[in-house]
Amino acid sequence: MNANFEELIRDFIIEWCAAKRGKNGCTVNEEYLRNQAKVAEDIYNELNNADKGKLVILKAPTGSGKTEILASIFLMQWRTKDWFAGRLYWVEPMHALLRQMRDRLEIYAKLVNKSLKIGEDHGEVINKTFLYTAPITLTTVDTLVYGYVTKRVQAWRERGVETGRYTLPAGLIMNSLVIFDEAHLIQDEAFLGPRCLPGLFVVLLRLAG
Repeated sequence: MNANFEELIRDFIIEWCAAKRGKNGCTVNEEYLRNQAKVAEDIYNELNNADKGKLVILKAPTGSGKTEILASIFLMQWRTKDWFAGRLYWVEPMHALLRQMRDRLEIYAKLVNKSLKIGEDHGEVINKTFLYTAPITLTTVDTLVYGYVTKRVQAWRERGVETGRYTLPAGLIMNSLVIFDEAHLIQDEAFLGPRCLPGLFVVLLRLAG
C-alpha cells in the first residue's frame, strides 16, 4: 500500500503548491515523499487494526509534511474502501488557523471525492441539527471540549415538549479520527492547557473503547 500513499501525498503536494504558486513552480522531494508515505502507512495500519482507542504522537520538524501525512491517513479510506473512522475532527489551538487549514484540506479532499465537504465549528449555534453535517470538521480545542460537555443548541418545542440536540454526541467522537494539530501552541501563562490536554486524551480514548 506504500505506493498508494506515495501517489496520494504526491497529489496533495502538487495541488497545494499549484494553488499557491502555479504548477510550473512545483517540485516534489522524493526522499521526503517516501518517508511521508512510510509514516502514513504505519499509522494507517495501526489505527485500522486497533480494536480500541489509540493515541499516536507524530513529532517532526516544520515543513516535513505532517499535514499531508495526517490528511492522507483519513482520506486514504476513499481509495481503499477499508474504513476505520467515519469522521475526522481536525483540532487547531486557535480559530485563526482554521481558515488556512480549511483551504488546504478542501483541496486534498476533492482529490479523493469531489463531493466530500468540510465544515467548521467556532462554537456558534447554527440550526436545529447535530451541527456536524460534513465528514471533516475543523474546530479548536476549547470548542471541541465545550461542544461535548454542554448542550450548545437552541432548544425548541415539539408536541408541547421542549427538545434539542447536543452538538457533539459521544458517539460521533467514538467513531472518529481526532487530530490535534500544532499541539505545542496550546499553552498559557499558568501552563494550564498542556496540563489539561492529557486528561482530554484519556477521555477520548475511553470513549473509543
